[in-house]
Amino acid sequence: MIFSRNGVTPGTDEAALENCVQLLEDGQLRDEFETELKLFLGILDSVLPRPDALPFLDAAKLYAEIARRTRRRYRLVGDFDPSLYGPKVRELIDRHMVALGVDTVLPPVSITDPDYQTKVARLGGRAKASEMEHAIRHHIRLHADEDPVRYRRLSEDLERILAEHAGNWEQLALSLTVLLQEMTTTDPERAGGISPNLNQVESALYGLLAEETATDGVITDDQGQRLSDFARRLHELAGRQTTRRDFWRHPVDQYSFISELTTALVLAGMVGQEQAPALADKLFEVIRANRGRIVAQE
Repeated sequence: MIFSRNGVTPGTDEAALENCVQLLEDGQLRDEFETELKLFLGILDSVLPRPDALPFLDAAKLYAEIARRTRRRYRLVGDFDPSLYGPKVRELIDRHMVALGVDTVLPPVSITDPDYQTKVARLGGRAKASEMEHAIRHHIRLHADEDPVRYRRLSEDLERILAEHAGNWEQLALSLTVLLQEMTTTDPERAGGISPNLNQVESALYGLLAEETATDGVITDDQGQRLSDFARRLHELAGRQTTRRDFWRHPVDQYSFISELTTALVLAGMVGQEQAPALADKLFEVIRANRGRIVAQE
């Protein structure tokens, strides 16, 4: 098996399991493991329930647990599915997973799940740090389009924390816990929002406007107020235009709305005519990503 070839000894204790999961962070090794596991379990299913299969049952259970932990840790598409390897293997592994209570121990995929913090707190230092790292990466990938500026900053914070505390698992876990709390808080200011007076969509629009218009990254109070007012105006405009029937199915309506955004940027003096179309496209993509949060305006 792949583990022995890479100096890792699989085992049922948490340290041994974690060593296996850490090894499989490498995508190429992970693909190799899944190929070998599929072959092994397929053969086992064809042999069961004959006595010849008995010496291999414990290995099947162990590798299946490693596969499930790995897919959960690295947020791979789909959980480990024993039904892919035959009905007898499925029954064997399903009973094993229920007996272990794996699903009650492994942290949920989403960091916004109410049980996430409780379950991740039970992990050891290295496992906890690794779990939070990949949970944060997954969350950023899923939500980056909703607020590009904020999630780019969070991504940079993540990489800085990983570099600063490399190998110091306990300190890394502590710093990632702080970052994770910042990501999941509903308080606009603690969450990196601009103002408690801006909602989530407006804050995302503000961040993009500020990034594109700030001089040397500095926004004065007057500029900030101007940008806040304009972000609210864009949100209201989106509420009038994008909530119309079948708007998101009609490219012509979408192009017209982008043109309206372009004109609004120029008339408000946010950017010049040459820069306005590109910024309007970016603002439109933020609005698209947040369309479920935008309500109709009269």
